[in-house]
Amino acid sequence: EGDAESILIPNLIKKVFGISLDELGISLINIGSTGFENVAQIFHENRIKRKCAIITDLDTAIADTTILTNDSDKEKKYKKKMLGSQKKGLERKTALDTFTSGNTWINVFYATHTFEVDFIMAKNINEVIKLCEVVYSDPDTLETSKNDIQSGTVSLYGKRILTMANNQGKGWFAILLSGELTFKTKIPKYILDSLLFLGAISNKNILINI
Repeated sequence: EGDAESILIPNLIKKVFGISLDELGISLINIGSTGFENVAQIFHENRIKRKCAIITDLDTAIADTTILTNDSDKEKKYKKKMLGSQKKGLERKTALDTFTSGNTWINVFYATHTFEVDFIMAKNINEVIKLCEVVYSDPDTLETSKNDIQSGTVSLYGKRILTMANNQGKGWFAILLSGELTFKTKIPKYILDSLLFLGAISNKNILINI
């Protein structure tokens, strides 16, 4: 879908599996937006008979979007933004599910929220905690950010990691996060599912190398 995925996914797989996307026989294409159909349509029974996995975000809201009478203007704006993103995510899912229906060469894999949020949901807390000290210098803000990341509450850690990513720029944040990956880092399930669909980790020689 974008820069964060194109930077982090190759590094994530290399760190965890000890093997690169090239060695797995996978090409990763950064669409730069959500116009997947333009490229994916070439993978078809009557065209190129190769498997294509589309990875995108559902953008499900990370908090209650109900606007209350006592909400501040800032809170109202935040809730409207989440609601708008969620609506677009559902529309994108409907369009992609329709587009891929009946085509066994293509499958779509969705992050429940966004790559960054789902990365923490996969229990990758320590990797993000280390970045708090890179992003924040104020002691109080630093402590709050670490507490948010460790809270176990998606409305807190989700908002925090997205704030950090937007503050640094998603591409640069992905580069920083790549530096904190280890073999213990968990690959989010939807990405693992896409690899299984592609048949990338079913080859005996590949498994031996991993």
